[in-house]
Amino acid sequence: MPTEMTPERALIVLNQCNTDGRIKVDRAELKEAVKVAGEAINKYKVRRLPRSRHNINNGIFYLCPICKTMLVREKEKYCHVCGQALDWSD
Repeated sequence: MPTEMTPERALIVLNQCNTDGRIKVDRAELKEAVKVAGEAINKYKVRRLPRSRHNINNGIFYLCPICKTMLVREKEKYCHVCGQALDWSD
């Protein structure tokens, strides 16, 4: 099994299962591929941003609900660090 399961590798492993015949996939590798694919798909779920106040110039900042990165630019559709889809509505 490769040392790191990337979304690209997960797609390859999962595509190997798309057959009517017998599959030759390591069970641990398949489990990891499903986990990585699920995490990638979950990033497309739009998540609401909790408003957080910080003592930086008395400003109001938003934190990404997944990676907790401080988002400076409002109204971005995705977190610039982890790629999470964001909902800016109040």
